[in-house]
Amino acid sequence: RTNIWWFGTNMDDNTANLLNIIFFVPFGVMVTCIQGVEKGWRRLLMTGCYSFLMSLSIELLQYITIRGYSEFVDLETNVAGGLLGAAFIMIVDQCKESRKETIGEE
Repeated sequence: RTNIWWFGTNMDDNTANLLNIIFFVPFGVMVTCIQGVEKGWRRLLMTGCYSFLMSLSIELLQYITIRGYSEFVDLETNVAGGLLGAAFIMIVDQCKESRKETIGEE
């Protein structure tokens, strides 16, 4: 069974997809924090690539070992979770910079 849509026809699919997103948010946070030198879109792009590679590795292992279900939608939702984690860190970093500028002006 191949599911290519983020939100399936029943609650179990929706829950699984939401959990895939939630489970990859910490990965996105960690990868983005490690890339301290990178800035802006490149940082977000690299986190997306790392999330994709990690998710692809997991899905291939599931396929090879016949454990769990290997689905394309898992790749999409895992990358989305990683990007959400990256966006969260980038917003926090931007707020820190704004605060530093505001405090420096006083």
